[in-house]
Amino acid sequence: MYLMVGKNADGTYRIYFIHIGAAAFGRDNKYVELRLDDVKLDSNNSYAFNTANNVPLKLTIQNKQIIVSSNLGTGDASMEGIYMWRKSISRFEMSQFQMYNN
Repeated sequence: MYLMVGKNADGTYRIYFIHIGAAAFGRDNKYVELRLDDVKLDSNNSYAFNTANNVPLKLTIQNKQIIVSSNLGTGDASMEGIYMWRKSISRFEMSQFQMYNN
């Protein structure tokens, strides 16, 4: 799992949780697990959200990392963790962003 994070012109964020898994016959599969639009951080640089399965999670942006943890619930181990900042892309178009459905 990795995240793609973009900052919108109004200061909100768009965040894609992208799942990558090794499939049979040496082909990897990639798909967007969850897309968050218009993410507005609170005073602690955090944002609470629910997954497609209604699991409450929270993400916190700090020091070039994003921490995803449970938010007063059981959580989702496949999405929780610390995501490290890897690269910056100043601008891209959706036609350049290619995803492969499983």
